[in-house]
Amino acid sequence: MQTRVKWTFDDLVTADGHRLTATFTAALRALLEPAERALFEETFRAPAERVGEDALITHFASALSAAAAELTLRQQAAIALSEDFRNQWIETLRSAANTIAFACGVELLPPLTIEVSSPTLKRQRLEQMQRAVSQRQTADRVEDFQRTTELLKQWDSLRNSSPSITPGQLLQQLNPADRGSMLEMLLMASAGQRSQLWSVAGPNLVQIDFKNDAAQPRLIELPTTAGPLRSVQVVNDKVLVGARNGVFIIDPANSNQTDVYLDPELISDYGFSDVAFGFDGVWATHRDGGIVAWRTGQMDRPTRSIRANELGGGAKFVLAGRDRLFCAVANRLVAVTPTGPATTLLKLPSPITAVLHTDDRIVLPTEEGTVAIHDEQTLEKISDTRPIGRIAGAALQPWLSSARLLLTTPDGPIYSIGLDDQLVTQYTGLQLGVRAVAASAATVAAMSPDRQRIIFWNAWDGRRPAGEIHLANIARHRIADITFG
Repeated sequence: MQTRVKWTFDDLVTADGHRLTATFTAALRALLEPAERALFEETFRAPAERVGEDALITHFASALSAAAAELTLRQQAAIALSEDFRNQWIETLRSAANTIAFACGVELLPPLTIEVSSPTLKRQRLEQMQRAVSQRQTADRVEDFQRTTELLKQWDSLRNSSPSITPGQLLQQLNPADRGSMLEMLLMASAGQRSQLWSVAGPNLVQIDFKNDAAQPRLIELPTTAGPLRSVQVVNDKVLVGARNGVFIIDPANSNQTDVYLDPELISDYGFSDVAFGFDGVWATHRDGGIVAWRTGQMDRPTRSIRANELGGGAKFVLAGRDRLFCAVANRLVAVTPTGPATTLLKLPSPITAVLHTDDRIVLPTEEGTVAIHDEQTLEKISDTRPIGRIAGAALQPWLSSARLLLTTPDGPIYSIGLDDQLVTQYTGLQLGVRAVAASAATVAAMSPDRQRIIFWNAWDGRRPAGEIHLANIARHRIADITFG
């Protein structure tokens, strides 16, 4: 008879006070010689074929346990667990087992194996590792703080020496390795209080307050006289909403009093895509309606309209300049005055995806990927770059006294582009093909491709979204547009 058996010894104590658990495995065989068989049967009170494994284990256990305890007590835990000490374990337990086997007619056979562990040493090492990580993190934070302090001192020195240049130009003067960290710090420092986010969905204007990092939407149902809502902007503390057949001017402090400017002659399935104040009136752009203007207070019909067939295409992105209004018609930048005709100012290589204004400059991103920047008054070209691939949409991101440019792409993240520096950062962690993007100094928000959700990030951390709002579930309609104000 031969059987393989295992002994486990718990609560072994080492010289340095750690507890060990050891498992020793070997094979036992009852010897066949008559004298050995008689010795076996005298010891176990039964022939070999009737003696079970448990009886064999019990018979050897006491001597093996004592040998293991004596060996452990003389060693440090680290040594007892080492690979080099494995043979010492096996030889000690083999010697103790052979003494018992010789006295009961049993033979100890290989392979002999030993497995040793120490839960207390493992816990101690884990605690030491955690302390080391904590100390390293503390040291890193101290180093980061010192580095931040030095960078901010350097920034203040640059601003004091060159007060007339833009933040982007100052950023460009830093060491390239420091620009990303500085931008993140300055975005965080300039964030301030979160602005309100506005959206339109179906017949609802939605006001979203960020309180304690929790977004709290409030639905404001607007009259249905102008049809479904299409766009939303905030201008001069007023909310301007474009609908299918007119526009709404809303005072956020008293949303019950709403001015509705109608275009009763306009028949279209589309809506006004942008609204602005200009020339003592309200101006808006429409895919079929073209450029439409109302005199303030005269809400029943437009005082002027330049339809799409006259413009040579649908109009969008109305922007009020000092002495004229700008808008986009396909790949053309068009200007209008209160009484004069629409005039083409610029032609770009592909359709314009936004008409933006910052620091007396007009920024014109296009579908094929170019970003043209022109002087507002002279229209002189300041720059013409291609920072990323194709561009689906764009918005300005407020930053200190200037702005950065947010660009969405059909198949990528949101890019933040410096207008006066070469730094490009990303806002990631969302589905591809963002439809619209908006930003305040503290927050970047985007409309999901399915127009169901609004995803938002802290402006200084584009690595992951800070949260999202499933607005379609709340408004019972898909989202049409978003803006901050």
